[in-house]
Amino acid sequence: MTELDYLDPNLHSLATEIFEKGEALRIRVRSKSAEAVKKAMLLESKYFALRERGENNRLLLAKFGWYAMRTLTLWSVLNKARLMNLDVVTAEENGELLLSIKPA
Repeated sequence: MTELDYLDPNLHSLATEIFEKGEALRIRVRSKSAEAVKKAMLLESKYFALRERGENNRLLLAKFGWYAMRTLTLWSVLNKARLMNLDVVTAEENGELLLSIKPA
């Protein structure tokens, strides 16, 4: 499993290469960014749960957008992983957020 730091300037391109090889990836998110990512992931899951039930909550979507814009590179990597049907698992370790992305 390859591990990258969220602040790596080449995060998106490196993650894309790893996904195309079919390998697993772990992204380590530190400091204040971890809180924004956690909040955005919570809002995202709530929004899509409501959407599956046929409800539309624009305020929730706007809140998610606010947090996601602060961590845009990471969300582009997560979106690419989901489009490629990869599993995304989150964990916390020593105050850091770990995102593990693995082939399904």
